[in-house]
Amino acid sequence: MDRTGTTNVIIADDHVMIRSALASLVDNEPDLSVVGECGRGDEAVAMVARLRPDVAVLDVEMPGVDGLEACRQITGRHPGCRCMILTALNKPGLLQLSLRAGALGFIVKYSPVGELLDAIRAVARGERAVDSTLAIAALASYEVRLTERELAVVELVAEGIPDLEIGRTLSLSGGTVRNYVSAVMAKVGARNRVDLVRIGRADGWLRSSS
Repeated sequence: MDRTGTTNVIIADDHVMIRSALASLVDNEPDLSVVGECGRGDEAVAMVARLRPDVAVLDVEMPGVDGLEACRQITGRHPGCRCMILTALNKPGLLQLSLRAGALGFIVKYSPVGELLDAIRAVARGERAVDSTLAIAALASYEVRLTERELAVVELVAEGIPDLEIGRTLSLSGGTVRNYVSAVMAKVGARNRVDLVRIGRADGWLRSSS
């Protein structure tokens, strides 16, 4: 917060109407101030470096870099700025990816206005603010049982990369790659690799191809 006790916020969303409406809502609050807006993830990272806001509200799907990568860069380079992911995709897997990226908040775009504003305040205080319905779904989701290495392997499988090349990328043998894939398939109940990728994208813990 600045000396007046106001929480400074930047908003990054490539949909201008949504961004402008959100900025207006936030700026109408006496304790919140929107100090910057942009429509690209890389612009958000640069804006945080320049303006040093307290909170960055980031959409997931943006050009440049997406919201998750922007969150990773912001939290890594500017720990004084806390990140909140705002998305229309209410998927438990996406919540897990957001938390792994360093986000403190995760709110879906159709949440009540008061919940959204309270989430920004909570994130500014360093508290977690997660959509309650999605949090319950995430607790029941198999994705929380995937390790970082399993997720990394399946992300490369989803790109159509052969096992041997995946192994070289991750310093694993081809057999170990196959073991990781089999383990994840068993966890999520996938019939084959195509089904594995379909399930991952449907639940949000694998990002859709661009």
